[in-house]
Amino acid sequence: MNNTDNPQLGGEGVELTEKITMRLSEMLVEFSESLQSQQLGTEENVIEESQHSKQSIEQKEAEISNLFLQLRKINREYGLAIQNLKQNNYEEIKESDVIYNKLQNDRGALLNIQQKIDLIKTQKSIYQDIALVSEEEFKETAPETLKENIETPHLLKLGQLKYEKLLRETLKTEKEELVQQRDNLLAKKRIREEYLQRLQNQINTYVKSADILRDALGIKHNSLI
Repeated sequence: MNNTDNPQLGGEGVELTEKITMRLSEMLVEFSESLQSQQLGTEENVIEESQHSKQSIEQKEAEISNLFLQLRKINREYGLAIQNLKQNNYEEIKESDVIYNKLQNDRGALLNIQQKIDLIKTQKSIYQDIALVSEEEFKETAPETLKENIETPHLLKLGQLKYEKLLRETLKTEKEELVQQRDNLLAKKRIREEYLQRLQNQINTYVKSADILRDALGIKHNSLI
């Protein structure tokens, strides 16, 4: 699952959360200013202001409740998105392990080839410095195009040489591709982990700010559910 599959993970979700938090902060300032105004006013003004503030507070409580509900909705969506990202990350790790195991197998194959090379080098012949697959392996596994003309020992050796070259080029290409895939997966994993950490830190900050504002306004937790 890509991050863009969930719109709340994009810029719109972050922008909406920031607007809600900013509005909650503004309402806290307005509430504080209202209390200060009541403390500094005359008794008659205080009574009139108190009645007006009561209506204003009721309106703000309704708005705050709605804003808290929006924050909780966004928080849930973030939570689901994070779970999906973690699942994708886990699957990519599994895929990386498969690639790593294949690389290990390829190393074993390369080691086997190297052992054959070392064995050939110990044999006294005009081909002792040329690493070739065995005649038996060549006849069993080589493409038919390389076995069309091997009537003489010389032509047979030429065919073996071509086959050895083909095998090495194939193994080299496969190894380079696998290493590239592994590096790409590791880079993606690192980026995902960094993104998840930033996202979690942002959510923690929003929730903490919302709890502080709720406590300051005396709004009970159950009233928002």
